[in-house]
Amino acid sequence: MEYTFFVLSLVLGLLGWILFGCGLKFLGTDLVTNGHFSFERLKGAMVLFLIFYLFFLNGLAVVGGCISMKRDCFQSIILIFSLVIFFFGAIPILAEGNSLLSFTTITDERVNQLCSDDYSLKKESKWTQWMI
Repeated sequence: MEYTFFVLSLVLGLLGWILFGCGLKFLGTDLVTNGHFSFERLKGAMVLFLIFYLFFLNGLAVVGGCISMKRDCFQSIILIFSLVIFFFGAIPILAEGNSLLSFTTITDERVNQLCSDDYSLKKESKWTQWMI
């Protein structure tokens, strides 16, 4: 048994639960419960995404644990597992991290301006509307 791969599979399962917990915490914030930015229409999709990703990541963790216990399985299983981890695990997480980093460039004054009730998107020019 390969212990490093097994521990990393356990960490993947733990990250699935952390994502689920953080998503539920976000669903309980004022942005979602008070309907800011039309989040109330996306609430059902967010819950479905969280449940899907929880089962998906934990399923990958179980498969990874099984592969680490029985290394003499078919090479095609390891190849398919690696491709699924890369395309449906690593790439979405990297894209999400890039999106979160773009939020760090927004100043607090700009956030307060966008979150105020009297602010209208029509005040912005057409060039900056696509960024909002």
